[in-house]
Amino acid sequence: TEYDHVQMLLGRKGKTRYKTHEFAYTGLMNCGVCGSMFTATEKTKLVKSTGQMKTYTYYHCTRKKAGIICHNQKPLTLENLESQIGNTLTTYTILPQFEAWAREIFGEHELKEYGDTEKVEQMQQEALSKVERELDSLTRMRYRELIDDTAFIKERDVLRNSITKMKHQLTEPQDGRLWNELTEKTFHFVLRAPEKFKNGTITEKREILSGIGSNCKIQDKKLLIEASEWLAPIEKAYPELKEEFMRLELDKSLTNEGRNGALAAIYQRWLAVLEDVRTVFVTKNDSTIHIPILQDENTESNAQSP
Repeated sequence: TEYDHVQMLLGRKGKTRYKTHEFAYTGLMNCGVCGSMFTATEKTKLVKSTGQMKTYTYYHCTRKKAGIICHNQKPLTLENLESQIGNTLTTYTILPQFEAWAREIFGEHELKEYGDTEKVEQMQQEALSKVERELDSLTRMRYRELIDDTAFIKERDVLRNSITKMKHQLTEPQDGRLWNELTEKTFHFVLRAPEKFKNGTITEKREILSGIGSNCKIQDKKLLIEASEWLAPIEKAYPELKEEFMRLELDKSLTNEGRNGALAAIYQRWLAVLEDVRTVFVTKNDSTIHIPILQDENTESNAQSP
């Protein structure tokens, strides 16, 4: 920049300066020692060996917690931080074949559950209509003084509570589809996150770090992440499945029948992993869970084409 050039002419070589900048990971990490937020600083300095100005980004503790002495003072370079995030991503990265199997399984579940959902909704609507008719009949009976106030109020409250519950069941999201959607997003995320993290925007990189987990901490220049629960089944079972799959790919001695049988066994175990991930979402029962959606490079290119 012009400022840097002037500083060089004035002989202030190597002198660092601070300036504001948009950083990818500020607000997402805390200090593992004192609990303060981690912030970032950008420094520009002259590299004597090349005579060129170079910009460095460092993450460091703000040390703003009152009454706590923080010894976590060594700054962490952006390169080091992103290297650690990338290494964490490889723990959950899956091969395209495994994601293809996952899509196939999701498709089968969607067809089955779509039909089941329609039947359930029809039965729920019929049950609601029946209770509403009972309430109407009860009200007419009271008008004709066929029942007294005590009996009317008691039965009316029971029917109203039932109607409220039934309407809630009809208007709430179809949980089965929601858990399937979150599970599918999870496997889409773990397939595409590593490559997108390398070449993505600041916003995409923030999304990816948030998608890996929460409660990110930095201590002694090490990134500590509390991984999202739905990634645990993948981390536990996938490495062994991947190893078996790769061994099959390299084994040229197997007959087609033998290879297909071995692949079918891997497929079934992979199906169990998907069910374990889905079970996490069902157990948490939280419709606000956010899984980042990472578009394919080809999809983005096609979207930009006229």
